[in-house]
Amino acid sequence: MTRRVATSGPDPELVALAGRLLGTIEAFADEIASAIETRVEFYAMHSVVSADDLRRSVQGNLEYVLRSLREDRFADVAAARATGALRAEQGVPLSVVMAAFRVLFSQIWHSLVRHARTRAQVSDQALVDAASDLWSAHDTFAEEMAAAHREATMALVLRNEGERSALVGALLEGRPLNETSV
Repeated sequence: MTRRVATSGPDPELVALAGRLLGTIEAFADEIASAIETRVEFYAMHSVVSADDLRRSVQGNLEYVLRSLREDRFADVAAARATGALRAEQGVPLSVVMAAFRVLFSQIWHSLVRHARTRAQVSDQALVDAASDLWSAHDTFAEEMAAAHREATMALVLRNEGERSALVGALLEGRPLNETSV
């Protein structure tokens, strides 16, 4: 994630706010997962991605984002990559996963603003800085998730092509077909 160039270290107000959100991460992840199910129809069906799977993914990504804001460091994108690869293996279209990531980051932003307003301890400048960091994190997470999704999709295509080639070869050679022969 690209950090603000002119930063003199983590903003104490933002650090405290990210820390408070980390303290309620399970409830916050539930809230975000519900928002994703409401706003991204694919996830509401639970036919491919279970509610528990979605919630785990949300919490993993959320934790990395909040820790990067709290610690004023580059975000660890392992959760984003894992989400992208898993969703590709599950057959979830990349556009659907991207929509879920937009909801995730939008919910983080709205929560930061809501907490800042109710506590009146976060300056406008800290919120502007948080917005810059958050959208930078979104770009980084979305790019890494999409790259992992594409890599996993390509691996699936290659695997399926290998299976198809083996099946055609067996048919052309007249070999009997069963699950272990191809």
